[in-house]
Amino acid sequence: MSTKAKQGTVRALAIALYVVRLTQAPALCKQGAGAQTAAADPLTKTLQQLQAQSQAEGWKFTIGPTNALRDLLSGQPGLSDGPGGATGQSSLNGVLNARLDNYVASGQALVDRAVPQDSQLPASYSTLDAVGNLAPDVGDQSLGHTVHCGSCWAFASAGAIGFYYALLNRKKADFSPQELVDCAYASEGLPANGCKGGNAATAFDYARDHGIALWSNDPYVGRQKSCGHHPGAAKVQNYTKLQSPDGKSPSIAQIKGAIYTYGAVTATVMDSHAFAAYTGGVFGESGHGCDTSGKTNHLIVLVGWGTDAATNTPYWILRNSAGTNFGYGGYMKIAQTNPKTGGPCSALGQAVTYATIKEGR
Repeated sequence: MSTKAKQGTVRALAIALYVVRLTQAPALCKQGAGAQTAAADPLTKTLQQLQAQSQAEGWKFTIGPTNALRDLLSGQPGLSDGPGGATGQSSLNGVLNARLDNYVASGQALVDRAVPQDSQLPASYSTLDAVGNLAPDVGDQSLGHTVHCGSCWAFASAGAIGFYYALLNRKKADFSPQELVDCAYASEGLPANGCKGGNAATAFDYARDHGIALWSNDPYVGRQKSCGHHPGAAKVQNYTKLQSPDGKSPSIAQIKGAIYTYGAVTATVMDSHAFAAYTGGVFGESGHGCDTSGKTNHLIVLVGWGTDAATNTPYWILRNSAGTNFGYGGYMKIAQTNPKTGGPCSALGQAVTYATIKEGR
């Protein structure tokens, strides 16, 4: 082997060993021998910057080299209000509100389970506990980083339908985000563009008009292909945007009631580097790590809530679409409020929807 080839092999081994060391760290990512060599890698450089910020600010949640961070650095995740990518909250919410408001009245009339008042809700709740092994599986929109598809909108929508299906029918069903990527095209000014971005309203429109197939009938391939309609295993009856009486973002009590009743809601959030690198704890406790730009670029699912005993921080249970090495097997505990701004952490919940499905489908 030439001297140049040997040097290349040694460098590759140094990078690999450093990433392994990061993965095995029990808390915050730690620098080790070979850090300067590995610093050219965008993932490692970002983690080093986050580590320095974490140490300076005293973060109590942990970070690491997650699939979600790799996705974000590659240009995902894919919430959009137009062809080509992410958007700020005002533009996105304007489009969503105009479309979803048309369904508020009819959606409420078709609700088949009464939403309880805040005083009737438990202090903590998780649909994961309520449905047990019937919960839909956590997916990875990047297929282990062999491809890059901005399909968070399809994963979140299919996941929310799956949780309500489990509650309603006491059966497990993994619905197909691939069918939504291929077939859920824009209508009435609400665009979706396959792997380049989309939103829950477009996904629920399609599942209402055509039904949605099982994952097993249309597996995820991480790219947009020609639309092929498959037998619908469930059909959306209607979907509704949550909002407060004054038309602003929904209250914490409203979101809790919808989760408790329908199993899950889709919600927008800002997928920052700190958010994407999350591996444990309560993200955003004391406001640390919460993005304060007020913009959203990612669609996720909320499936429960609780209060952290160590920090006394109320949190949401958030389900991501970046595989099981994110947080707790694909889930995050994220602070309900950001004490630095008085608003939600990372603009979470500015556009919240839930879908009802027809029983037995």
